[in-house]
Amino acid sequence: MNELRLEFQDRVNFVILNWIIREDREFAMSLGFTYHPNYAAIAPNSDDFVDALFLEPRSGELRAMIEALLAEHGGES
Repeated sequence: MNELRLEFQDRVNFVILNWIIREDREFAMSLGFTYHPNYAAIAPNSDDFVDALFLEPRSGELRAMIEALLAEHGGES
């Protein structure tokens, strides 16, 4: 995850929620996440999910999700 964050941080906002912090946990649950880890790509300036991974991602899944978000909503992958 850290490698992807370093590669894409100039084009994508990465938000990490801490389930120990009540407000973070409540926000995650409002998005439909009920456990850790979960990953989501959310369209810019909206609450619309472009994609979500509710399980530990397999190799390449997070990269593919980020690249699809950039392709659909702007930015070069």
